[in-house]
Amino acid sequence: MIKRTNQIWNMPLATHERDKSIQTLFPNAHNLPNTLLPSLRGGRQQALSTLSKVDGARYGQTRNFLNGHVTQLSPYFRHGCITIKEAVTDVNDRFGISGQKLLNEFAWREYWRTVWYHYGNHILLDMQPPKVSLSFNALPDDIKAASTGLPCMDSFIKTLNTEGYLHNHARMWLASYMVHWRKTDWERGANWMHDLLLDGDYASNHLSWQWVASTFSHKPYFFNQENLAKYTHHQYCETCRATCPFKDSYENLDHQLFKPTQQAARQQKSTLPIIEDKPLGKQTIVWIHDEMLSSNHPLLTQPYEKVFIFDPDFYQHWSIIRLQFIADCLIEMPAVKVWIGNTSEIFALFNTQKIITQNTPNLKLKQQANGYPVMWHPEQKVCSANVTAADIKSFSRFWKIASNDFVRQ
Repeated sequence: MIKRTNQIWNMPLATHERDKSIQTLFPNAHNLPNTLLPSLRGGRQQALSTLSKVDGARYGQTRNFLNGHVTQLSPYFRHGCITIKEAVTDVNDRFGISGQKLLNEFAWREYWRTVWYHYGNHILLDMQPPKVSLSFNALPDDIKAASTGLPCMDSFIKTLNTEGYLHNHARMWLASYMVHWRKTDWERGANWMHDLLLDGDYASNHLSWQWVASTFSHKPYFFNQENLAKYTHHQYCETCRATCPFKDSYENLDHQLFKPTQQAARQQKSTLPIIEDKPLGKQTIVWIHDEMLSSNHPLLTQPYEKVFIFDPDFYQHWSIIRLQFIADCLIEMPAVKVWIGNTSEIFALFNTQKIITQNTPNLKLKQQANGYPVMWHPEQKVCSANVTAADIKSFSRFWKIASNDFVRQ
């Protein structure tokens, strides 16, 4: 853990110096490797460049293949470098109806987030009772070390460790292997993946793991060797010498893996964060958090001090390359002062009276501002309807009311 210095960090302009500085500040962060891939550097400019290369038509045709034409936009959405609405407008303008499948996938991200707003911390444990018997074992050491002996799974884990990004199909295969074959607690697996992913957020990550586990779906997700071989173009299977646990029919695997269950859903305790009274000062500040890292964010026009805080209590478990991604974003935001230290103590240093920031469903993040009056600026959404709890019981229901906002007629 870094030492709490509660001081401004003057970020180096040079990328390699900034990366090295992050490694010094967070010596205990996951550190394999220690530098981002050039194609996944952070910041709005990189986000716009990545968006310009998206092929909406080819995405729909190839997205399920490991070498398919995916967008790699998710880290930029996660950290607010660009908004879903900006991407939806761009894809509609350039591809029209041929980009509909990609627009549908963008809607999934807004759907997950809408569920998070409605249910808060309840998404961190079972949303529904599991449909099959689940186990709650710890994360196996051979998975953390990418030494399972299965070339496919070990490759996915190594990619996750070194790049902070993994194709969605590979995420599903890996999660299914961990939950259903290795009987790992899905929550532990989701927390592990969340901290390593550049795009890790509790909505799309944890709810996707629940979809695999069957606690937010009507059945568990699993796969067989034929499915994996097809969508990897036999990249692993042709040379694999391991005894393949996936080599069977779906019917037989279903029988092997799953047992009926009467397990109840594990629920988060419905507790509200403890709000400590803070001595109110005289200053209004704009708190820039990790979901609003755009040099074009509207709150940057506010006539108040803008502050981002690398708080060790909040970020020490994240990968080093994810922290570098955040630093890349911040270097494009020169009006923002970047501090290292404890959030509450730094707010006090500013003699804070009121905080202005972007709204978030992340209650762990919101808790950082407890005790202060906060003006929560609404984040930009695509769906214009007033979505109710009934509308988000499934994505299909959400899509019925949101599709006209996503797909231009």
